[in-house]
Amino acid sequence: MTDKLQFDYYIGIDIGGTRTRIGRFLKNLKLDEKLVIETGLYEKNPEKLLEEISGKIQNLKIPNLNFAIGISAPGPCDTQKGIVKNPPNLPGWNEVKVSEFFKNRFGTYVCLENDANAAALAEYKIGSGKGYNNIVYFTLSTGIGGGIIINGKIYRGFEDSAGEFGHQIVLLNGPKCRCGSKGCLEAISSGYAISRDALSKALVRKSGILYEIYKKNGVLRAQDVFYASSQGDDISWKILNKAITYLGVGISNVITILSPECVVLGGGLTNQEYIIDEIRNFVTTHVKMAPINKIKIVKSSLGDDSSLYGSVLNIIESF
Repeated sequence: MTDKLQFDYYIGIDIGGTRTRIGRFLKNLKLDEKLVIETGLYEKNPEKLLEEISGKIQNLKIPNLNFAIGISAPGPCDTQKGIVKNPPNLPGWNEVKVSEFFKNRFGTYVCLENDANAAALAEYKIGSGKGYNNIVYFTLSTGIGGGIIINGKIYRGFEDSAGEFGHQIVLLNGPKCRCGSKGCLEAISSGYAISRDALSKALVRKSGILYEIYKKNGVLRAQDVFYASSQGDDISWKILNKAITYLGVGISNVITILSPECVVLGGGLTNQEYIIDEIRNFVTTHVKMAPINKIKIVKSSLGDDSSLYGSVLNIIESF
C-alpha cells in the first residue's frame, strides 16, 4: 500500500444530515482551513452534493502537493468498498459509491468511515477519550449515532453494523423511526424527534412560544424548543424532559452491555450543558451492573469537528 509519508496534507470530509464539512489538515493534524455546505440544499440528490464537495476541495488544494481524502458519513456504510448504503438521515443515498467518486475525480487515496466511528476514533486519539483503552462515543444531533473503541481499535461488528446506538429499541411500539422500526432512541430523543414533537404540539395548540416561532419561520428546530423551554414554555419542557430521560435509558443500556472506561457525548444537543448533567444523574441512579462511579461521562472536546478529525485519522490508521 502507498506509504502515508508521501501525503503532504489531508482533506477531510464529514457528510452530515444537516451540514457537510470539508477541511484541509496539515501533516501534524492541524485543521488549516474549513468550509461548510448545508446538506439540506441537496436533499435526495447525492450526486449534486458530491459535485459541490468536489468544488470545495478544489478551493482547498495546494498546488504541486500530494494529498489523501478521508470521508465520514452516516451509517450504514460499507467501509471496504467505500459505499454509503442507505442512511435514515440522508434520504436518497442508496448505495452511493463515495470513495470511487472522489478517487476518480482526484486520483488519490480515499477511505470512508462511519461518522460516529470516526468521531470515536478522534476522541480516543486526541480528544476527551484520550488515555482510555475502551470508550464509547454518542453523537446526539439531528440523529443519534455511536462509535465503539475496544482496546484502542474501532469495533465495527458484522458488515460494519455495530454501534448504531440510536436504533436500539427503548419504547416498544413507540414513534416510528426513519430506519423503519418503532421506538428507537433516535425516534424519541434526537434533534429531529424534538423538532417533530414540537411542531405537532404547536399545530394542535395554535398558541404559545413554539407556535409563534413556527408562524414566523415556517419551521421548528430543536434549538427553538430549548429557547422556548428557557422562557418557561411548559410544552417545550415536557418534550425535552422526555427526550433526555430516554437518552439516559439508551446510554445506561450501552454502559451496562459494554462497561467502557469513558463515555464521550458529542453533537449539537450537548451544547446544552444541563443535558450532560441530567444524563450523568440518570446513569448513576440506574446502572447497577457496571462500575458506574469509575466510568467517566464527558463532553466531546472536538465538538462539531470530531468526525472531521476522525476522517483524517482514519487515513493514518489504515496504513
